Amino acid sequence: MRTEEMSVEQLIELAHQDATWLGKLLQRYHGYLLLEGQQRIGAKLAVYCDPADAVQETFARALRGFARFKGTTESQLTCWLRRIFENYVTDVLRKATRRSEALEMAGPMGPSDGSASIIWTELAADELTPSQYFIRGEKALRVAELLQSLPADQRDAVHFRHLMGWPLKKIAEHMGVTESAVAGLLYRALNKLRRTMSCESWF
Repeated sequence: MRTEEMSVEQLIELAHQDATWLGKLLQRYHGYLLLEGQQRIGAKLAVYCDPADAVQETFARALRGFARFKGTTESQLTCWLRRIFENYVTDVLRKATRRSEALEMAGPMGPSDGSASIIWTELAADELTPSQYFIRGEKALRVAELLQSLPADQRDAVHFRHLMGWPLKKIAEHMGVTESAVAGLLYRALNKLRRTMSCESWF
């Protein structure tokens, strides 16, 4: 079985038996943790704590401390990695800013079982009645990975529209393009995501 076909639980079991599997396990979380960092640190605080650096430090600490991790499930590993990530970011922001607002990172919003999750927002045509869905577990890891693989402008458009729930007008103003250009970016990005996800249901 190829690594990409293995579940998180299978990779955890292998990593407990042989540390050479740990890198493959953590790589499964790269896109997800980066997405969480981009959303929760935000552009304002990214000057003090770069989300990509936070992910790399999280992985470094996880590599050093994995022998103490006794979990066996995706949700347990997700909670453990989130805790490492949050502790690092909080420490960096506290030292860099000495401002209380820098520490106001919201707790992760997700299923009560602690699984990896992404809140995906679908806006109606009138943009007044959004629907929100949880993308959960292994699928959330996969969608996050695919989002990070998009061209930067497409990724930003999807991020603002479907993860933050911004209207087209606000996205266009923020990106310095027209609303029709934003719509085009979203169309191409979502087509690519749906083709890659094949017939799988996202939610």
